[in-house]
Amino acid sequence: MSFNEDWKEVELKDVAKYSDERIDIEKLKLENYISTSNMLANKNGVNEAESLPKLNSATKYEENDILISNIRPYFKKIWFSNTSGGSSNDVLIIKTKNGLIYERYLYYYLSQNHFFDYMMQGAKGTKMPRGDKSSIMKYKIKFPKDAKEQKFIAGIFSTLDKKIENNNKMNKTLEEMAQAIYKSWFVDFEPFQDGKFVESELGMIPNNIELKPLKDFFSVKTGKKNANIATDDGDYAFFTCSQGMRRTNVYSFDDTAILLAGNGDFNVKWYRGKFEAYQRTYVLIPNVTELFSFLYYSIDYFLDKLILGQRGSVISYLTKGMVEELKIPIMKDENMFNDIIKRLNNINYLIEKNENENRTLKKLRDSLLPKLMSGEIRVPLDDNAKEVN
Repeated sequence: MSFNEDWKEVELKDVAKYSDERIDIEKLKLENYISTSNMLANKNGVNEAESLPKLNSATKYEENDILISNIRPYFKKIWFSNTSGGSSNDVLIIKTKNGLIYERYLYYYLSQNHFFDYMMQGAKGTKMPRGDKSSIMKYKIKFPKDAKEQKFIAGIFSTLDKKIENNNKMNKTLEEMAQAIYKSWFVDFEPFQDGKFVESELGMIPNNIELKPLKDFFSVKTGKKNANIATDDGDYAFFTCSQGMRRTNVYSFDDTAILLAGNGDFNVKWYRGKFEAYQRTYVLIPNVTELFSFLYYSIDYFLDKLILGQRGSVISYLTKGMVEELKIPIMKDENMFNDIIKRLNNINYLIEKNENENRTLKKLRDSLLPKLMSGEIRVPLDDNAKEVN
C-alpha cells in the first residue's frame, strides 16, 4: 500500500477543537492551574503556579488535552496534560474529536518546530505576539490511518520524554540535597552548635566561620549580546534574565560559570562549556574552578538578601557593586571546607551528567519528529508489534 493510501492529511479543525468549558477558580489548586507564566519554554512542560488569578472561573482542561501558550509562540510552550484543571485565557486547550487521531500523536505533531513557526506567521502584535486562533485551526496535520501505527510512533517519543522527565526529577532531588547540605553548614551552622559564636553582619556565626565578599572569588562581568541573537537550534547555550536557557550560534565564554540575572526574576544558574550571555546577565567565573558549586549555592541562598538591598525593599535591578559586595560565610578550617566543596561538586557533576543526557535525547527527539510525522521514516508494524507506552 502506498504512502498516500495509508496516510491522511487534514486541517487541525477536522480532528480537534478548542475547549470552551469553564471551571470555578475555587475548585483549582496551584498544582492544576496553568498559565503562560508556569509553562516552560522549549517543550519542557509546566511548573506549579505561584498563585491563582482573582477571577471567578478559568478555562477547563482534562487529562490528555494539549495545552499551548498563545503568547510569544517562539518560546514553544506546550504540555500534554496528565490531569484535569483550569488555565488562563492565553493558553490554548486543544481536544481531539471524531476519534480519527490519537491524542498523544497529535501532541507530538504539534510539538514540531514547524508548528510554532506557523503560529508566528499568523501572530498578531509585535512586543507580545499572539497566535491567531482561527489560523491555527487551519494547520495541516498528517497521520497514519492505522491507529496502531499512530500509537507506536507516539510511544517512541513518550519513551524519550519519560527518560528526560526522570532525569529532571533526579536533578531536582540532587539540587535539594545540595541546598540542604549548604544550609546545614553555612546558614544554620548545625555542626558548630557546641562551639563559640560571634557577632557578624549576618547575625551570630561560629568563630571558625568568616565572611568574605564575592569580589574575592571572581571578577564580575556582564554579557554583551541582545536577545535577538537567539535561534531555535543554535550550537551554544544562551543565558538571558529568564529562567529557561535559549540557544545561539555564537559564544563569548568558554568556562565554568555562574549566571546571575540582573533584573526580572533575579534567578541564578550555572553552566560549564561554551555559552553566550545577555547584556543584563552577570557572568561570574570563579578564580578557583573547584569553588563553583559552593559559590553557586551561596548566591542561590543569599540572593533574596541581595534583592532586598540595604534598605529592606525590593530593588528593580542588581548593580555590579551589589554583587561584588555581597558577603558569604567561609570556613576557616581548610580540610573541613574542602570536604564540603567536594560533596557539593560531586552532586553538581551528577546533575550535569543528566543534563547532558537530556540534551542528547532532545536532539534525537527533535530530529526524529519531522521524519516520523511526515512518513519519511516508516515504522514497520506486523501483527506482533507492541505499542510503546
